[in-house]
Amino acid sequence: MNPETKLIVGRIGAALLGLLLLTLSMLVYQEINAGLFEETAHRLATSFNEYSGSLAQR
Repeated sequence: MNPETKLIVGRIGAALLGLLLLTLSMLVYQEINAGLFEETAHRLATSFNEYSGSLAQR
């Protein structure tokens, strides 16, 4: 292998590794956001239930 070929192979490898890291970071970000969304929805539902319960008692 001449130096130019090694450089090309190295760049392709670095690009593939970068794409892999980007994909993994996007998956982690998606999981974190899904958890936050689920927690927020649960909080909203709980507070709405408490509010409607207090209205029903009046």
